[in-house]
Amino acid sequence: MENTITVGTKKDGYMIDLEEKSLTINFFNSFYENVFQKKEKHIKIPFLDIKHIDITYTTSDKTIWGINSELVLVVYLTSGKKYFMHGNIDASKQDFLEAYEALKNEGIVFIDKYNIINHLYNNDSKRIDYILVELIKKKVLPMS
Repeated sequence: MENTITVGTKKDGYMIDLEEKSLTINFFNSFYENVFQKKEKHIKIPFLDIKHIDITYTTSDKTIWGINSELVLVVYLTSGKKYFMHGNIDASKQDFLEAYEALKNEGIVFIDKYNIINHLYNNDSKRIDYILVELIKKKVLPMS
């Protein structure tokens, strides 16, 4: 295993540095957010500062095109702050599961209320959004 794992891109995704024991979340901000709101583009979090990560999802009904769903990870810090990540990034199921395993092996606690991880491992599709939509249609996951 390499020392870093990137899920998505350096502009919009996250990176796990196993040597530094840190998680960096990269946000794709608009021009307005960068210039006027001065929102952070990259947030580096030491593993020791992570209380736990919730695994959940979001859905939207695109009417003509049907349901759309995205995986959402909520990183809760020991300071009380929380950050949302994953969402609408270009990442395969394999990339996500590799990152999940690496974080889990580093002692990061995951809370998976809907048992999403198990469904990802047991589904042949390479796209997480397709798997989530299938689970919603089968009423395994509620429409959120």
